[in-house]
Amino acid sequence: MKKIVSILVIGLSLTALWGALIIVGASYDTVDEDNPYGEETLVVGVDASQAERNVTPVVTDSLEYWEENSDQHADYPIEYQLDADAEDPDVRIVWVADLEDCDSVSDPAIAGCADLVEDRAPGTALVEVETGLSQEQARETLKHELGHTLGLRHGDAPQDVMSAT
Repeated sequence: MKKIVSILVIGLSLTALWGALIIVGASYDTVDEDNPYGEETLVVGVDASQAERNVTPVVTDSLEYWEENSDQHADYPIEYQLDADAEDPDVRIVWVADLEDCDSVSDPAIAGCADLVEDRAPGTALVEVETGLSQEQARETLKHELGHTLGLRHGDAPQDVMSAT
C-alpha cells in the first residue's frame, strides 16, 4: 500500500509540475519576438525628487500613449505598470534640474534623454527629463524619450512625437 501511495503522489507531483511548465511556457510564448524586454508589461519607476510639481499626470498620459500606439510604431504591444518606488524597474524616469548632454551630444536645448533600446533591453532603461518645462512640453518630451526605449529613432513614425526638434 505504501508503494502505491508513493507512486500516486509522485505521479501527481510530476503532473502538477508539467502543468506549471506548460503555463509558464504559454505565458512566455505570448510575448512578441520583436520585444527586446522579453515581457509585455514593463514596470516603470519614477524619481521626481527634483521636480517642481506633481509629474504623475504627465507620466500617466505618456505611458498610456505608448500602450495605445506601440504595436503600430514599435511593432510590438507594450503595457506599463507604474510603480514610482520600484527598486528594480524595467524603465526608470528621472526628472533632472539640468540636462545639457545626452549620449555625448552637448546642447543646452536638450530637454530629455533616454536609452535607445533595440535588440536587447538593459536591466533598467533610463529616461531623463529636464524640470522647468511646461506641463505640455514635459508630456511631449517624455513621450518622445519613451519612444526611444521602444527602439524608435529620431524621424521614425510617429513624426509628431519622434521628431528631433
